[in-house]
Amino acid sequence: MQKKWTKIEEESFLGMNISSYRTESAMIEDNFDFALIFNSYDSRSLEYAKLFNAKQINNAVLINFQSDKPVKDTNYNKNKENLRLLIKADNIIEPEYSENKFDIFDYKRNITDILALIPEDAIFNGAKWFIDITGIPNIYLISLLKVFKQIYPSPDLHILNVSGNYQSIDTEVHMHFSKGISKDIYIPYFAGQPDFSKPWKYIFLLGFEGDRSLSILKKCEPISCVAIVADPGYAHNYKEMALKNNECFLKEVGLKNDDLIFSDVGNIIEIYKIINNIYINIKGEMNLCIVPLGPKTHALGAGLFGYVNSEISIMYQVPQKYFLKEIKRGKYMWLYKIK
Repeated sequence: MQKKWTKIEEESFLGMNISSYRTESAMIEDNFDFALIFNSYDSRSLEYAKLFNAKQINNAVLINFQSDKPVKDTNYNKNKENLRLLIKADNIIEPEYSENKFDIFDYKRNITDILALIPEDAIFNGAKWFIDITGIPNIYLISLLKVFKQIYPSPDLHILNVSGNYQSIDTEVHMHFSKGISKDIYIPYFAGQPDFSKPWKYIFLLGFEGDRSLSILKKCEPISCVAIVADPGYAHNYKEMALKNNECFLKEVGLKNDDLIFSDVGNIIEIYKIINNIYINIKGEMNLCIVPLGPKTHALGAGLFGYVNSEISIMYQVPQKYFLKEIKRGKYMWLYKIK
Protein backbone atom coordinates (compact mmCIF):
# COMPACT_ATOMS: atom_id res chain seq x y z
CA MET A 1 0.00 0.00 0.00
CA GLN A 2 1.30 3.44 -0.98
CA LYS A 3 2.21 5.31 2.23
CA LYS A 4 3.52 8.55 0.78
CA TRP A 5 2.11 11.37 -1.31
CA THR A 6 3.11 10.99 -4.96
CA LYS A 7 3.25 14.22 -6.94
CA ILE A 8 1.27 13.76 -10.15
CA GLU A 9 1.57 17.14 -11.87
CA GLU A 10 2.22 20.84 -11.30
CA GLU A 11 1.28 23.84 -13.44
CA SER A 12 0.94 27.62 -13.18
CA PHE A 13 -1.87 29.63 -14.76
CA LEU A 14 -1.81 33.43 -14.68
CA GLY A 15 -0.02 33.60 -11.35
CA MET A 16 -1.92 30.68 -9.77
CA ASN A 17 0.12 27.57 -9.00
CA ILE A 18 -1.63 24.17 -8.88
CA SER A 19 -0.07 20.86 -7.87
CA SER A 20 -1.77 17.50 -7.43
CA TYR A 21 -0.76 14.58 -5.21
CA ARG A 22 -2.11 11.06 -4.70
CA THR A 23 -1.82 8.43 -1.98
CA GLU A 24 -3.43 5.32 -0.58
CA SER A 25 -2.67 5.88 3.09
CA ALA A 26 -0.13 8.69 3.75
CA MET A 27 -0.65 11.15 6.58
CA ILE A 28 -0.93 14.92 6.13
CA GLU A 29 2.01 16.64 7.79
CA ASP A 30 1.12 20.33 7.32
CA ASN A 31 -0.39 22.54 10.01
CA PHE A 32 -3.45 24.59 9.04
CA ASP A 33 -4.88 27.90 10.17
CA PHE A 34 -8.38 26.94 9.04
CA ALA A 35 -10.30 23.85 7.89
CA LEU A 36 -13.70 23.70 6.20
CA ILE A 37 -15.39 20.30 6.36
CA PHE A 38 -18.72 19.13 4.95
CA ASN A 39 -20.42 16.13 6.53
CA SER A 40 -21.75 13.56 4.08
CA TYR A 41 -23.86 10.42 4.10
CA ASP A 42 -20.85 8.36 2.91
CA SER A 43 -18.48 6.65 5.29
CA ARG A 44 -15.64 7.97 3.11
CA SER A 45 -16.32 11.46 4.47
CA LEU A 46 -14.58 10.33 7.67
CA GLU A 47 -11.37 9.31 5.95
CA TYR A 48 -9.66 12.71 5.87
CA ALA A 49 -9.78 13.07 9.67
CA LYS A 50 -7.66 9.94 10.05
CA LEU A 51 -4.82 11.62 8.15
CA PHE A 52 -4.06 14.15 10.89
CA ASN A 53 -2.16 14.01 14.14
CA ALA A 54 -3.20 16.09 17.14
CA LYS A 55 -3.39 19.88 16.96
CA GLN A 56 -2.63 20.36 13.26
CA ILE A 57 -5.71 22.56 12.72
CA ASN A 58 -6.18 25.87 14.54
CA ASN A 59 -9.81 26.52 13.54
CA ALA A 60 -12.38 24.25 11.90
CA VAL A 61 -15.91 24.83 10.61
CA LEU A 62 -18.07 21.71 10.24
CA ILE A 63 -21.11 22.07 7.97
CA ASN A 64 -24.02 19.63 8.28
CA PHE A 65 -26.49 20.06 5.45
CA GLN A 66 -30.19 19.33 5.76
CA SER A 67 -32.46 18.72 2.80
CA ASP A 68 -36.21 19.33 2.63
CA LYS A 69 -36.78 17.18 5.73
CA PRO A 70 -34.68 16.52 8.83
CA VAL A 71 -32.07 13.87 8.05
CA LYS A 72 -32.95 10.60 9.76
CA ASP A 73 -30.34 8.53 7.98
CA THR A 74 -28.35 6.79 10.72
CA ASN A 75 -25.11 6.74 8.75
CA TYR A 76 -25.26 10.53 8.28
CA ASN A 77 -25.76 11.14 11.99
CA LYS A 78 -23.10 8.56 12.87
CA ASN A 79 -20.65 10.38 10.60
CA LYS A 80 -21.53 13.67 12.27
CA GLU A 81 -20.71 12.26 15.72
CA ASN A 82 -17.50 10.61 14.53
CA LEU A 83 -16.32 13.80 12.82
CA ARG A 84 -16.65 15.69 16.09
CA LEU A 85 -14.32 13.15 17.70
CA LEU A 86 -11.86 12.88 14.82
CA ILE A 87 -11.31 16.57 14.06
CA LYS A 88 -8.19 17.42 16.07
CA ALA A 89 -8.60 21.20 16.05
CA ASP A 90 -8.18 23.81 18.77
CA ASN A 91 -11.50 25.44 17.89
CA ILE A 92 -14.41 23.73 16.13
CA ILE A 93 -17.41 25.74 14.98
CA GLU A 94 -20.45 23.59 14.26
CA PRO A 95 -23.48 25.80 13.65
CA GLU A 96 -26.58 24.50 15.35
CA TYR A 97 -29.17 25.82 12.94
CA SER A 98 -32.80 24.94 12.60
CA GLU A 99 -33.55 22.35 9.93
CA ASN A 100 -34.25 25.02 7.30
CA LYS A 101 -31.28 27.28 8.04
CA PHE A 102 -28.74 25.17 6.19
CA ASP A 103 -31.10 23.72 3.62
CA ILE A 104 -28.82 22.28 0.97
CA PHE A 105 -30.77 24.09 -1.77
CA ASP A 106 -30.35 27.58 -0.29
CA TYR A 107 -27.05 28.14 -2.08
CA LYS A 108 -26.44 31.90 -1.90
CA ARG A 109 -27.55 32.25 1.72
CA ASN A 110 -25.51 29.27 2.84
CA ILE A 111 -22.36 30.49 1.11
CA THR A 112 -22.74 33.88 2.79
CA ASP A 113 -23.24 32.19 6.18
CA ILE A 114 -20.21 29.94 5.69
CA LEU A 115 -18.01 32.92 4.87
CA ALA A 116 -19.18 34.69 8.03
CA LEU A 117 -18.02 31.71 10.13
CA ILE A 118 -14.37 31.95 9.08
CA PRO A 119 -12.40 33.25 12.09
CA GLU A 120 -10.56 36.53 11.61
CA ASP A 121 -7.29 35.05 12.84
CA ALA A 122 -7.34 32.63 9.88
CA ILE A 123 -7.51 35.42 7.28
CA PHE A 124 -4.06 36.70 6.32
CA ASN A 125 -1.58 36.45 3.46
CA GLY A 126 -0.19 32.94 3.24
CA ALA A 127 -2.72 31.41 5.62
CA LYS A 128 -3.04 27.65 5.13
CA TRP A 129 -6.60 26.46 4.58
CA PHE A 130 -7.68 22.83 4.38
CA ILE A 131 -10.92 21.92 2.59
CA ASP A 132 -12.36 18.43 2.39
CA ILE A 133 -14.59 18.31 -0.71
CA THR A 134 -15.62 14.66 -0.43
CA GLY A 135 -19.09 15.52 0.88
CA ILE A 136 -19.72 18.87 -0.84
CA PRO A 137 -22.08 19.37 -3.81
CA ASN A 138 -20.41 20.81 -6.92
CA ILE A 139 -22.28 24.10 -6.70
CA TYR A 140 -20.75 24.88 -3.28
CA LEU A 141 -17.30 23.65 -4.27
CA ILE A 142 -17.10 25.88 -7.35
CA SER A 143 -18.66 28.95 -5.73
CA LEU A 144 -16.50 28.86 -2.60
CA LEU A 145 -13.35 28.28 -4.62
CA LYS A 146 -13.85 31.55 -6.48
CA VAL A 147 -14.73 33.50 -3.34
CA PHE A 148 -11.67 32.17 -1.49
CA LYS A 149 -9.34 33.08 -4.33
CA GLN A 150 -10.96 36.43 -5.16
CA ILE A 151 -11.85 37.98 -1.81
CA TYR A 152 -9.39 36.67 0.74
CA PRO A 153 -5.71 37.68 0.79
CA SER A 154 -3.97 34.80 -0.96
CA PRO A 155 -4.98 31.75 1.09
CA ASP A 156 -2.82 28.68 0.50
CA LEU A 157 -5.53 26.10 -0.28
CA HIS A 158 -5.09 22.38 0.37
CA ILE A 159 -8.09 20.54 -1.09
CA LEU A 160 -8.65 16.85 -0.37
CA ASN A 161 -10.94 14.46 -2.22
CA VAL A 162 -11.39 10.84 -1.15
CA SER A 163 -12.24 8.69 -4.17
CA GLY A 164 -15.34 6.52 -4.07
CA ASN A 165 -15.63 2.78 -4.57
CA TYR A 166 -18.09 2.26 -7.43
CA GLN A 167 -16.82 -1.24 -8.18
CA SER A 168 -19.99 -3.00 -6.98
CA ILE A 169 -22.39 -0.54 -8.60
CA ASP A 170 -23.27 -1.80 -12.05
CA THR A 171 -26.91 -1.01 -12.68
CA GLU A 172 -28.40 2.21 -14.01
CA VAL A 173 -30.77 2.71 -11.09
CA HIS A 174 -27.85 2.87 -8.64
CA MET A 175 -26.29 5.71 -10.55
CA HIS A 176 -28.86 8.34 -9.59
CA PHE A 177 -27.71 10.55 -6.74
CA SER A 178 -30.66 12.93 -7.01
CA LYS A 179 -34.26 12.99 -8.12
CA GLY A 180 -36.23 15.31 -10.34
CA ILE A 181 -35.27 18.59 -11.97
CA SER A 182 -36.18 21.88 -10.31
CA LYS A 183 -34.39 24.46 -12.46
CA ASP A 184 -31.19 25.28 -14.30
CA ILE A 185 -29.07 28.08 -12.85
CA TYR A 186 -25.67 29.61 -13.31
CA ILE A 187 -23.48 28.75 -10.34
CA PRO A 188 -23.19 31.79 -8.02
CA TYR A 189 -20.33 34.05 -9.19
CA PHE A 190 -20.09 32.14 -12.49
CA ALA A 191 -22.78 33.68 -14.70
CA GLY A 192 -19.95 34.86 -16.95
CA GLN A 193 -20.01 37.77 -19.37
CA PRO A 194 -21.65 36.32 -22.49
CA ASP A 195 -22.25 38.19 -25.72
CA PHE A 196 -25.81 37.16 -26.53
CA SER A 197 -25.35 38.07 -30.18
CA LYS A 198 -23.00 35.09 -30.50
CA PRO A 199 -23.78 31.34 -30.44
CA TRP A 200 -23.05 29.02 -27.53
CA LYS A 201 -20.71 26.08 -27.15
CA TYR A 202 -21.36 23.78 -24.19
CA ILE A 203 -18.85 21.49 -22.50
CA PHE A 204 -20.60 18.66 -20.67
CA LEU A 205 -18.53 16.98 -17.95
CA LEU A 206 -20.49 13.74 -17.91
CA GLY A 207 -21.28 11.62 -14.87
CA PHE A 208 -23.84 8.92 -14.20
CA GLU A 209 -27.07 10.94 -14.44
CA GLY A 210 -27.79 11.03 -18.15
CA ASP A 211 -31.24 12.50 -17.67
CA ARG A 212 -29.62 15.74 -16.51
CA SER A 213 -27.30 16.12 -19.48
CA LEU A 214 -30.17 15.39 -21.86
CA SER A 215 -32.47 17.86 -20.13
CA ILE A 216 -29.96 20.73 -20.33
CA LEU A 217 -29.20 19.92 -23.96
CA LYS A 218 -32.87 20.12 -24.95
CA LYS A 219 -33.53 23.31 -22.96
CA CYS A 220 -30.47 25.28 -24.01
CA GLU A 221 -29.98 23.97 -27.57
CA PRO A 222 -26.33 25.00 -27.95
CA ILE A 223 -25.00 25.18 -31.49
CA SER A 224 -22.00 23.03 -30.55
CA CYS A 225 -21.26 20.50 -27.78
CA VAL A 226 -18.26 18.70 -26.35
CA ALA A 227 -18.54 15.77 -23.94
CA ILE A 228 -15.78 14.84 -21.49
CA VAL A 229 -15.82 11.51 -19.64
CA ALA A 230 -13.59 10.37 -16.77
CA ASP A 231 -11.17 7.66 -17.89
CA PRO A 232 -9.41 6.18 -16.07
CA GLY A 233 -12.12 6.53 -13.44
CA TYR A 234 -12.64 5.37 -9.88
CA ALA A 235 -13.48 1.82 -11.03
CA HIS A 236 -12.44 -0.33 -13.98
CA ASN A 237 -15.89 0.05 -15.58
CA TYR A 238 -16.38 3.73 -14.66
CA LYS A 239 -16.23 4.94 -18.28
CA GLU A 240 -18.63 2.25 -19.47
CA MET A 241 -21.15 3.14 -16.75
CA ALA A 242 -21.01 6.83 -17.66
CA LEU A 243 -21.45 6.10 -21.39
CA LYS A 244 -24.33 3.72 -20.72
CA ASN A 245 -26.19 6.23 -18.56
CA ASN A 246 -25.65 9.03 -21.08
CA GLU A 247 -26.59 6.98 -24.11
CA CYS A 248 -29.70 9.04 -24.92
CA PHE A 249 -27.79 12.32 -24.54
CA LEU A 250 -24.97 11.18 -26.82
CA LYS A 251 -27.44 9.97 -29.43
CA GLU A 252 -29.39 13.25 -29.31
CA VAL A 253 -26.28 15.40 -29.69
CA GLY A 254 -24.78 13.11 -32.33
CA LEU A 255 -21.55 12.25 -30.52
CA LYS A 256 -19.94 8.87 -31.05
CA ASN A 257 -17.16 7.30 -29.02
CA ASP A 258 -14.46 8.74 -31.29
CA ASP A 259 -15.87 12.23 -30.71
CA LEU A 260 -15.57 12.05 -26.93
CA ILE A 261 -12.73 13.42 -24.83
CA PHE A 262 -11.43 11.31 -21.95
CA SER A 263 -9.62 12.70 -18.92
CA ASP A 264 -8.16 11.11 -15.78
CA VAL A 265 -10.75 11.38 -13.00
CA GLY A 266 -8.29 12.77 -10.48
CA ASN A 267 -6.16 15.08 -12.63
CA ILE A 268 -7.61 18.60 -12.30
CA ILE A 269 -4.71 20.10 -14.28
CA GLU A 270 -5.46 17.86 -17.25
CA ILE A 271 -9.15 18.82 -17.30
CA TYR A 272 -8.16 22.50 -17.00
CA LYS A 273 -5.89 22.17 -20.05
CA ILE A 274 -8.55 20.37 -22.07
CA ILE A 275 -11.12 23.10 -21.41
CA ASN A 276 -8.51 25.78 -22.13
CA ASN A 277 -7.67 24.25 -25.54
CA ILE A 278 -11.35 24.17 -26.46
CA TYR A 279 -11.81 27.77 -25.38
CA ILE A 280 -8.77 29.06 -27.30
CA ASN A 281 -10.31 27.79 -30.53
CA ILE A 282 -13.64 29.61 -30.05
CA LYS A 283 -12.71 32.71 -28.03
CA GLY A 284 -14.25 35.82 -29.55
CA GLU A 285 -16.51 33.77 -31.82
CA MET A 286 -18.72 31.85 -29.38
CA ASN A 287 -19.81 31.93 -25.74
CA LEU A 288 -18.68 29.04 -23.58
CA CYS A 289 -20.73 27.30 -20.88
CA ILE A 290 -19.45 24.40 -18.79
CA VAL A 291 -21.89 21.92 -17.27
CA PRO A 292 -20.19 19.92 -14.46
CA LEU A 293 -22.34 16.80 -14.09
CA GLY A 294 -19.49 14.37 -13.50
CA PRO A 295 -16.78 13.79 -10.89
CA LYS A 296 -16.13 16.42 -8.24
CA THR A 297 -12.52 16.63 -9.38
CA HIS A 298 -13.58 17.56 -12.92
CA ALA A 299 -15.85 20.22 -11.41
CA LEU A 300 -12.87 21.56 -9.45
CA GLY A 301 -10.84 21.86 -12.65
CA ALA A 302 -13.76 23.64 -14.33
CA GLY A 303 -14.09 26.01 -11.39
CA LEU A 304 -10.40 26.92 -11.56
CA PHE A 305 -10.75 27.62 -15.28
CA GLY A 306 -13.80 29.77 -14.64
CA TYR A 307 -11.92 31.69 -11.96
CA VAL A 308 -9.11 32.54 -14.39
CA ASN A 309 -11.52 33.22 -17.29
CA SER A 310 -14.37 35.25 -15.80
CA GLU A 311 -16.19 35.64 -19.13
CA ILE A 312 -17.21 31.95 -19.33
CA SER A 313 -20.34 30.56 -17.66
CA ILE A 314 -20.81 27.46 -15.49
CA MET A 315 -24.28 25.96 -15.21
CA TYR A 316 -25.81 23.76 -12.52
CA GLN A 317 -29.05 21.81 -12.62
CA VAL A 318 -30.90 21.99 -9.32
CA PRO A 319 -32.55 18.66 -8.40
CA GLN A 320 -35.77 18.36 -6.45
CA LYS A 321 -34.14 16.03 -3.95
CA TYR A 322 -30.79 14.48 -3.08
CA PHE A 323 -30.68 10.76 -2.31
CA LEU A 324 -28.99 9.43 0.80
CA LYS A 325 -26.41 7.12 -0.75
CA GLU A 326 -23.53 5.27 0.86
CA ILE A 327 -20.33 5.32 -1.19
CA LYS A 328 -17.38 3.74 0.57
CA ARG A 329 -13.81 4.84 0.12
CA GLY A 330 -11.98 3.87 -3.08
CA LYS A 331 -8.28 3.20 -3.55
CA TYR A 332 -6.83 6.70 -3.65
CA MET A 333 -7.03 10.03 -1.89
CA TRP A 334 -6.14 13.14 -3.89
CA LEU A 335 -4.66 16.35 -2.50
CA TYR A 336 -4.60 19.56 -4.53
CA LYS A 337 -2.45 22.51 -3.46
CA ILE A 338 -3.54 25.84 -4.96
CA LYS A 339 -1.63 29.06 -4.32
